[in-house]
This record gives sequence, C-alpha cells and structure tokens, in this order.
Amino acid sequence: MATGVGLSSAFGRIGSITAPLIIGVFAVQWGFAGVFGMTTAVLAFGITCTLLFAVRTRDRSLEDITMKEVLGAAAPTEPEPKVERGSHA
Repeated sequence: MATGVGLSSAFGRIGSITAPLIIGVFAVQWGFAGVFGMTTAVLAFGITCTLLFAVRTRDRSLEDITMKEVLGAAAPTEPEPKVERGSHA
C-alpha cells in the first residue's frame, strides 16, 4: 500500500504545480465564471470516480480488505500466507 500513498502524493504535487498555471490561462479566456465552472467540473469528476470505483471500507479492518478487491482482476492470484493472531514468538 505504500505505493498508493506515493502515487497519490505525486499526483497531488503535479496538481499543485499545474493548477495555478491552468487557472491563470483560463481566467484570461473565460473569466471568473468559466474558471469556477471548470473547477466544479473537475471536482465532480473526482467525486464520480470515487463513488464508482472506491472499495467500501466502513467497519472493516485493514486485514479484511484484500488486494483482489482493491485491484480487481489485475490482482495476483497467489494465496496469502495465514498469520495466526495472538501468538507471540
């Protein structure tokens, strides 16, 4: 899961660099209403993707969420090793 955190961090950095440039260009062409509409459309797209593709995690532990659920068909098919809980070596 560390790669997911790194990937989201990278996209966040890209967005924080490019957003002011894009908004500046569109502000000249479209004005405030156009920039506001574009921002709303981008946020609505993000919400739609989250609602459609996010894995439901409510009332579930991290161990219960499998990679197959997260990645879908692209997940490796190897069985995960069993870990006994409560035993201390």
